[in-house]
This record gives sequence, C-alpha cells and structure tokens, in this order.
Amino acid sequence: RFKDSEERGDVVQQIKSIIQRLFKRLSQDRKRLFVLDNCYELFGFDFAIDAWGRVWLLEVNPEPSMGMFGKSKQEIVYASPLHEKLDGFKLVYSLSFDNMMKRLRAAAAASR
Repeated sequence: RFKDSEERGDVVQQIKSIIQRLFKRLSQDRKRLFVLDNCYELFGFDFAIDAWGRVWLLEVNPEPSMGMFGKSKQEIVYASPLHEKLDGFKLVYSLSFDNMMKRLRAAAAASR
C-alpha cells in the first residue's frame, strides 16, 4: 500500500515513463509490429513494484485477456479509463470484433 498520494503518483509516473520508452523503441520497427493501418492496438502490461518503490516491467501482452477475474468484457470496458477516453471502444469491442481481428492478423501474416 502507498503511504500517500505522492508515493502513488511516483509509481504511476514510472509506469508512464516505461511505456513511453518502450513504444519509442518499438516505433523504429513499426511496419513489422503494427501491421494494420488505421487500427488501434490494445496491449496488456504486467508490472511489479519492489520494496524500494521501483517499477519493473515484467511482460507485455499483445492480446490481453479482457475477462480477468471472471468479469465480463462489458464490465471491464466500463471500468476502464478507455471508457472515458474512447467512447467508440465500448461500441466496437465484442466477440465478433475479436474474431475479425484474428482473421485480419492471420491474413496479414499470410501475406508476408
């Protein structure tokens, strides 16, 4: 648990910094990593915080589970910051959208 909001804010800032540095490096190989133009990608980031308050990136998931902890996708989307930032997200994220994305990724991989 965090002692105060300043300590919590520092952890959030470390997470933002790690993600920014990661995507800056990944953007150098953008064509290979982000194969679908005019589409957004959703990534899941797993972090750990050590005893000294340092944040460590454990892994990045290119297709994170939206059904963690037994919740429905709708519950997760409405609880997500994406709900406030991207109104369209809750409209397009569905099982049919999942299936469409899988087909598009498979087609893109087959064309390489």
